[in-house]
Amino acid sequence: MLRHNIRNSPLIISPGTNHYSWPKGATLLGIGQSNVIAVHVDKDARQNVAELKNILEQCLQTKTSVFMVVVVMGSTEEGAVVPLCQILTLREEYRERGLNFMIHADAAWGGYLLTMLSPSNKSNIYTEEKRGDFVPHIPLSTHVEAQFHVLKYVDTVTIDPHKSGLCLYPAGSLCYRNRKMREFVSMKASEVYHGEDDKNVAVFGIEGSKPGASAASVALSHKVIGLNDKGYGRILGQCQFSAKLFYCLWMTVAKDYDEWHCLNFVDMPSCIGKTVEEQKGFIRRRILGRQNTELIQDREAMEFLSTIGPDALINTFAVNMKSNTDILICNEIQQLLFDETNGKRRALQICLKSL
Repeated sequence: MLRHNIRNSPLIISPGTNHYSWPKGATLLGIGQSNVIAVHVDKDARQNVAELKNILEQCLQTKTSVFMVVVVMGSTEEGAVVPLCQILTLREEYRERGLNFMIHADAAWGGYLLTMLSPSNKSNIYTEEKRGDFVPHIPLSTHVEAQFHVLKYVDTVTIDPHKSGLCLYPAGSLCYRNRKMREFVSMKASEVYHGEDDKNVAVFGIEGSKPGASAASVALSHKVIGLNDKGYGRILGQCQFSAKLFYCLWMTVAKDYDEWHCLNFVDMPSCIGKTVEEQKGFIRRRILGRQNTELIQDREAMEFLSTIGPDALINTFAVNMKSNTDILICNEIQQLLFDETNGKRRALQICLKSL
């Protein structure tokens, strides 16, 4: 920094929904977690592009370097996908004005949803749609699909097979758009490095030796299931359908006469020409309680499901008493609910083990 006359500490800019590993990474870099700038998110838990632009403008005026802008493609707690298209356009604007930065996509959770957009030439093995256990799959929303289509233009991407890849720990992946970037963090160990044709994967990261079994298991899973819309894409499309149904349940579980209410973090959309109460009525009439084989034939209901709820599988909700305005009491209610459901889960596990 002194050599290049950089006086202000460089920044990492990420949404407020970022993973705890980002402050940790900033500490490893030596700039400290205080230089990870959190961007507020909107009501859908997506990065607020207007606020990001204000931060970048301030960096330009103060000549503060930006290491990277982090975009989250499926946040850990909300399943939100940021408006990457707008952020890529924003980078082009600031590049022309003298402020350049790399973009890293944290797709640890949502990365495998890309398989829903990868067509396969193989025949669909899920043909028995009349079976009682049939689970429909639902496509990604137009917003999510648009962001995933431009994911190839970011500089680096992280994707975790142990999340929506349905694999066990400790598999993880870091993907570079320019493979030469990995050379910046490579260190060759004489006891494991044998030549150009026998590079050990551990030389390209900050970790030491890694187990090969997890990588092999991921490769096997990819080969058997398939990284396309008939493999992982079909499974995750079914998961997306189930997540939408859960969203509908949380939205309508409380009745008008109840003394409590349940609120989803992601509210009903305001752009489909129906009020929230009208949408709840539609859910009760046309979605809840219907067989999957019947529901999939209802085009209006399926289109409605594709527009509501989380971007990527995860529902976030809270329960509160209608008369309560104390956040501490509200938090206690969430903890009681968690303890109750967690206790029942443990009791079920003990019961199954005894069998």
